[in-house]
Amino acid sequence: MSTKQYDNYADLITFSRSSSGTALRPVSYGTELVTNGDFDSDTSGWPTIAAVSPTWDAGRLSQVHDYQSTGAYQTFSTTVGKIYEATGTLVSSSLFTSNFLLRAGNGTAPNAGLVDSESISSNNTTVSVVFVATGTTSYVYLRGDSGATSVWDNVSVKEVLFDQPNAPLTLFNHPAGIPRIEYDADGNRLGLLIEESRTNLLTYSEDFSNVAWSGTTVETANTLTAPDGNMTADTITATNVLYGCFLRASITYLASTTYTMSVYAKAGTASKVGLRISGSCVGAGDTYPTFDLNTGSFTTVTPTAGTIVSGVALDAGNGWWKLSLTYTTPSTAPASTTDFAIVNDSGLVAYTPVGTESIYLWGAQLEAGAFPTSYIPTSGSTATRAADVASIPVSEFGYNQSEGTLFVEFDSNGSDGADYPQAVAIIGSASTDVARIGFNQTNTAQFVVSTQSGGNQAVLNNGTYTPKSPVKFAGGFEEDNFASSMNGSAAATDVSGSVPSNLETMGIGKWATGNYLNGHIKSIKYFPRKLTNAQLQELTT
Repeated sequence: MSTKQYDNYADLITFSRSSSGTALRPVSYGTELVTNGDFDSDTSGWPTIAAVSPTWDAGRLSQVHDYQSTGAYQTFSTTVGKIYEATGTLVSSSLFTSNFLLRAGNGTAPNAGLVDSESISSNNTTVSVVFVATGTTSYVYLRGDSGATSVWDNVSVKEVLFDQPNAPLTLFNHPAGIPRIEYDADGNRLGLLIEESRTNLLTYSEDFSNVAWSGTTVETANTLTAPDGNMTADTITATNVLYGCFLRASITYLASTTYTMSVYAKAGTASKVGLRISGSCVGAGDTYPTFDLNTGSFTTVTPTAGTIVSGVALDAGNGWWKLSLTYTTPSTAPASTTDFAIVNDSGLVAYTPVGTESIYLWGAQLEAGAFPTSYIPTSGSTATRAADVASIPVSEFGYNQSEGTLFVEFDSNGSDGADYPQAVAIIGSASTDVARIGFNQTNTAQFVVSTQSGGNQAVLNNGTYTPKSPVKFAGGFEEDNFASSMNGSAAATDVSGSVPSNLETMGIGKWATGNYLNGHIKSIKYFPRKLTNAQLQELTT
């Protein structure tokens, strides 16, 4: 029997995601590509476009912008398909408009081949742009506006290197079309992250001092290194001794709808934080479902309306926790606020703080759904992360149409009660011609083989799946001989049924147009024959 082995998933799979997407993974950087980005001598190597007068001033680049959309830039050599990160600090500007940007693109002139840009709206702000090179020459561009004088420093461009030994774990925002291999906070590789599309309904996910957030706290911006490696986490300080300590955003909720809110939090002088989706508190609104930032433990409350589904704290490394609260709104339209609070041991904010109590927050998210998905950054409007779509044509691995065995090691958030999450599915031109491994709407783990003409040929149940837990599952099939095993269990069998004869594509983490896994694929194996029941059991042990 011939064998194909692939060490690099990118050599085999077809992958798409039409937006950026975050994941925790080891991230390091290559050599510096910008010449004199700290401006320690002069401005040579930084040509300008349009009417700009650059000067070198005490190790910084000062630009007088005499015309709209002008600035200095620099080109450098890149490799097609590799990922690069450009960073720069706008030290000061005499005015701010929408034209103040750090830009990156492909080509020898700014604006041509633009890949991405990051707007800047305040002094002493460091921003970054991550882009995939499409040419052998790229540029970084420091753009300002007519009538302004801007001062820049610490401009850098480096290649992004993933999964290198001893690289720090970073919540990295991958560009569109780049697969996400995720790790846990202990550095264990979880696998390829596959998620459905979700939208962050909070418009300022990192800037809690923005007017989109209100309440009775003091928010000090950019005081601590956030999980993404940047100095963008905020200090949230309690100042009010009665019904205070709120940090609130206004949201329009739908009735009888499940939402999940999440935030990255780290203990400061306080170590308890409450999360509340409007309506999930009791009494006068002063008691919160509470997380302990020292242990990650969660204490729930009984809401006056609606239902608290769950509260989860996920270790995000370096003292950070990703806290999430899932809540189903009542049948009448609820009030429109989302709250964070510093609380005491009982989850009460109606208490006198001991001195000035504070915590650190970053990366707030509110999404419609029964579980949290990966972080979606926002900076002025809601933002949507597109779905991950991964597949392999069966021609790439010598598929046998008459019999075979599928093995997959994975984890998942499980079903939301309506969907059928799938880990792997070999599909024909019609989605009902399929051999698939996944769950039904009640999280029963299943191996299903069906044909378009005859419907389900085998539906093998292998116990109940616990969301977020790792699992090994194998299913084998040939005519009148179907079997499957999960985590070393005795094989479930069916000895009657046909096998679809026109399967074309292996869908990874999904089936047909939906049924996303919302989890990680750690390993997939395919055997062009039906393994024995004992072999299936051994394979999944």
